[in-house]
Amino acid sequence: MENRIFKRLIRSSYLQGLRQYWWNLFVNGFLMSYLFPVGFRRVILNFTGANIKGAIHGHCTILTSKLQLAKGSFINRNCFIDNNAQITIGRNCSIGYNVTLITTNHSIGCSEKRGGVGSPSPIEIQDGCWIGANSTILPGTIIKKGCVIAAGSVVKGTCKTNRLYAGVPAKEIKQLN
Repeated sequence: MENRIFKRLIRSSYLQGLRQYWWNLFVNGFLMSYLFPVGFRRVILNFTGANIKGAIHGHCTILTSKLQLAKGSFINRNCFIDNNAQITIGRNCSIGYNVTLITTNHSIGCSEKRGGVGSPSPIEIQDGCWIGANSTILPGTIIKKGCVIAAGSVVKGTCKTNRLYAGVPAKEIKQLN
């Protein structure tokens, strides 16, 4: 009985690794190259289970099909999108060059291994937002409608509607019209 459970766990882990390998090879290696137009990339990603209505430019690393990108939005080149929780990006959003969307955090473990148990949390970016280049959006973040996140910012928590945020960690700078 225990042997059978052990074999099932190995097989499951092996299949997950194999699945991630093929995803990386096909999606991140092949599909995200500049050889394929944005429309073709959208169709193939939707076929894998994502919900893409906007544009994703080349050389992004997308580790998941748990991505929702609404019409009129785009993700610029060299962005990194994590794979452990849902990422929802609303209409008419601009995601700048080299932005990182991370959906998993870890608890602080014992001194033997500080990176403890992982806990995924979704990210939501509502309509009309602009995320500046080289920004990092951390797990559980909600960026409300009309926000601007300045380049290089690290965002955690909830950003209020129509505000400019900047810094590490990102702080509200001013209200926008």
